[in-house]
Amino acid sequence: MDDVKTTQDNPFLVALSEFKVGINDVSNKEDQLNNIKSQLVGKLKQAEKFNDETINDEHALYQLANEIKLSVNTKVKQWDKKLSDASPMRALSEQFSDRVILLVFGKVNAGKSSFSNYIADLFNPSEVKRFFFDKGEVKYFEGQFAEGVTETTAQIQGVELGSNLVLLDSPGLHSIVNENGDLTRRYTDSADAVLWLTSSSSPGQVQELEDLKLELEKKKPLQPVLTKSDKMEEDWCDEADDLVQTLFNKTADVRKAQEDDVFSRVKDLGEVEKLKTAVSVSVHAYKKQHEQNPNALEESGLTELFKRLANIVDEANVYKVSKAQQQMVNFLNGEVLKPMDQDILPKVLELQTSLQEMTENLRFKQNNLSSQILDNVLCEVPLIVDKHMGSRDKKALGHDVNKLIEKEISETLRHELRDVVKDIKKVSSDLSGAN
Repeated sequence: MDDVKTTQDNPFLVALSEFKVGINDVSNKEDQLNNIKSQLVGKLKQAEKFNDETINDEHALYQLANEIKLSVNTKVKQWDKKLSDASPMRALSEQFSDRVILLVFGKVNAGKSSFSNYIADLFNPSEVKRFFFDKGEVKYFEGQFAEGVTETTAQIQGVELGSNLVLLDSPGLHSIVNENGDLTRRYTDSADAVLWLTSSSSPGQVQELEDLKLELEKKKPLQPVLTKSDKMEEDWCDEADDLVQTLFNKTADVRKAQEDDVFSRVKDLGEVEKLKTAVSVSVHAYKKQHEQNPNALEESGLTELFKRLANIVDEANVYKVSKAQQQMVNFLNGEVLKPMDQDILPKVLELQTSLQEMTENLRFKQNNLSSQILDNVLCEVPLIVDKHMGSRDKKALGHDVNKLIEKEISETLRHELRDVVKDIKKVSSDLSGAN
């Protein structure tokens, strides 16, 4: 048992012992989410009213409007599926609603499993219960999480630590198995706080930073951690008559430079709130050195890590009060509004622009078209008057004049709207009747 286990001065363990659960009414918020979704679906369904039989279905505007309608219907079906897919996440939130749920998050080979094993080793074995999810159910198992240079985690697995902490270890993002990355993203919202891990060998690659920014937008506590912050040096040993490899922590200057670089590049991606500076650690170096070096804990970055984890526990306690509400907001933002903005809104704007251009074009021609129709009608009116001169039948005269006007309107519109409207006669009749 090492010095971390026996001390009462570890701020992380102290914060956990003082943790008090907040309010987390997931089921009530889920009902609110469904109500909001239903109201939105009702409004979007109005797009299906676009079924005017007079519009030419081969025209680009008709096809674009129909494409929008089909896209909306597709999105609505996807929302229901994504809500269903997220049900294990919500169940997990409910099952561990009285504990801090801390998600270890990052790309493949960021050191998540070895980090999780180290945190678990801070607790007495009797307080450690490892589990994985099988069809949404928790299944317990013995032993540690697999560690290695290849992708070792293909499912959401976790460990209950004491009575107040659940640590989730996830498959890597940008996994060679797409389903693994998707699985991780589905479960991130179950967490009360996130530890975002990236290897110090190439910290904060572009895709990783995008993932970090997305998690920050979910408004939950998040602490970046640079793992494997060490280097291997070789030196000749005369006694062994061989090269000897020694593991060293990276220097404080190198660590700070990497931490600052990640921080600034995330800031460059756009406005992000509550972004913390990263903390650099080397669990491996600590394990190698702690028996001989009394300062190993501090030099490996773990002393600072425990301070940050204590803050994360306190922040998670506050977050838990509004967690269910935030989960609802995150779903609406991520699964409803964002896809609508990306896929539907551009098409709507395109349709709006095209309709506006066509309307402006007709408005520009309006005076000329009116004059043209009037001239043609006036040329024919004398003939109609002569036709009814003898009978002096005003009703018949009016009928023939109206018929002439409808004919001229119809022929003019046929020329101007021939690519847009299928039934010119019906449209022109409606227009003339309105006048």
